[in-house]
Amino acid sequence: MAIGTIQNIIDDTAIIAAPHPGLQKLVDQGITECEVRFIDGRELSAKQRNVIFALVGDIAEYTSGYSNTRTTNEMLTQMQLNYVIDLCDKEHIRRGLTKNYCRLVGCSASPQGQKARRT
Repeated sequence: MAIGTIQNIIDDTAIIAAPHPGLQKLVDQGITECEVRFIDGRELSAKQRNVIFALVGDIAEYTSGYSNTRTTNEMLTQMQLNYVIDLCDKEHIRRGLTKNYCRLVGCSASPQGQKARRT
């Protein structure tokens, strides 16, 4: 992961400079797209964290179909793993988490299986 800065803004386009030691190798491999995440530096308050945790707990309970604590916790864990898998910065960590998750729940670790599961 590279941390960059916004150098200029032209219309609705940001010109971003992000140093990356292997940049030429990426270009040589034909990789021309990147993901950009804007970091605003704000942190959640304790009250906001509690509201989010309660909301996610309610969603886990609703999607599991049970008000049983164990089933809700299993669904919450599954949602947390999906979040980590989707947002992980290192591709090899994401692949490992995906493989282990799919082994645990009996799904396909192939890209086609992941897309079908998310839709």
